[in-house]
Amino acid sequence: MKKLLMLIFAIIIISSCEPGSVIDYDYTIVNDSGKTVILIPFLNGEKDLKNAITLNQGAKINKKYRYTPPGGAGYSMGNLLKSDYIAFVYDSAKINIFSIYSEQCTTCPSISNIGINIKYAENNRNPFNSKFNDEETEVYTITPEDYQNAQDCGGNCN
Repeated sequence: MKKLLMLIFAIIIISSCEPGSVIDYDYTIVNDSGKTVILIPFLNGEKDLKNAITLNQGAKINKKYRYTPPGGAGYSMGNLLKSDYIAFVYDSAKINIFSIYSEQCTTCPSISNIGINIKYAENNRNPFNSKFNDEETEVYTITPEDYQNAQDCGGNCN
């Protein structure tokens, strides 16, 4: 009888341990800027040109990720872009550089001094901003205003 009670108790415990839910993430960047945009990640503070992505007008990159427990759930633009800094180069004439880090971080890795203003995570148009990283489906659209607000680099941004 004692063994039967222990067996029933074990079955109840095992059946109540429901595995966590699977989460499907779908992250996209769309180029609607009117320009060809090259996304250049930075690796160890240097441009990683071999992993650059060219997005013609209307093109997009997309990554789907399925989280299966156990472990920490989550996906972000940082995962999609595989970098902590990324340059958006518009027709080799203008550039935006975005950082995954806060402007307030004094111990975060930095990129070499390239004379370009960096848009940190607090910036509303930064793809690493939390508003583009807090849902299961996220779409970041590169707009004509992004091009207009980008820094001129004299045609030599790459």
